[in-house]
Amino acid sequence: MAGTSRKLVLYADPSSPTLNVSEIAEFIRSEIPSIEVEVRRDVFTHFRGTYDPERIARRLASIRITDPVTGALNDDPLPLEVEYELRRVLNPALRCHGVLYDGYELMALLRDMIPPQEMSRNVLHLVFTGRLVGTRELGEDRVHARVVILGNPAIASTSGAVEAPARPREYYLSRLTTANPLLQELLVSAGKASGGWDWLEHDDPRLTEVMKGYALQAVFYFFLGEAFCDDADCRLFNAHRQSELIRAQLLSGKLCNKHRVMLEGFLRSSLR
Repeated sequence: MAGTSRKLVLYADPSSPTLNVSEIAEFIRSEIPSIEVEVRRDVFTHFRGTYDPERIARRLASIRITDPVTGALNDDPLPLEVEYELRRVLNPALRCHGVLYDGYELMALLRDMIPPQEMSRNVLHLVFTGRLVGTRELGEDRVHARVVILGNPAIASTSGAVEAPARPREYYLSRLTTANPLLQELLVSAGKASGGWDWLEHDDPRLTEVMKGYALQAVFYFFLGEAFCDDADCRLFNAHRQSELIRAQLLSGKLCNKHRVMLEGFLRSSLR
């Protein structure tokens, strides 16, 4: 594949106002100058007119996960659920917290929206979305929320960056201490103020920097066949806790030596 032209297409997420996809594109260009990077509006707006919004809305409603243990889907969605999804398809800036979608089913839906001529082994589509996605992998006893679903199109969930990695144990204990929501928030605020607790929030100003790492994960998987890294200081690390995410993407913000060498080899092969 030496000398082959490769392209990354990024789709914005208007429901996440702190996400700067153009900045992510510039980051990828600086890290991997041999890859062409294109930034598009959100996937539903970009392909508007090429699909039936009501059909897409029904399909979205049907891939909601109704049982996080079995992974059962919402096979017979209610009209109100379809209407809700239709509003979000027509206005992608609307938020959707608290609904979990099957990540692989969403990937299939998005793949069907992209014209076949744009789907190739040399073009990766990465869709940023505010939808929370989950999968139940082999050996797991339940569905787990994910930040990224690797493949083509790849999915990076801005809600997943907030909800999927576990927060500090003390956070959950503080929630059990009292049933009073106000007191719960006071305990959490005190914990965060102490400096020992940290995690991403919705509309977090650090979201763009975090998503640079997940964009790299998608690129490494698709173009280099490398999924995740065991080094907790590498941007390819598969974080299961907020502390791990913050360490890999913000405190380190770099590739480990192994993957830096792998990337340099990829760049050299692209120049031949």
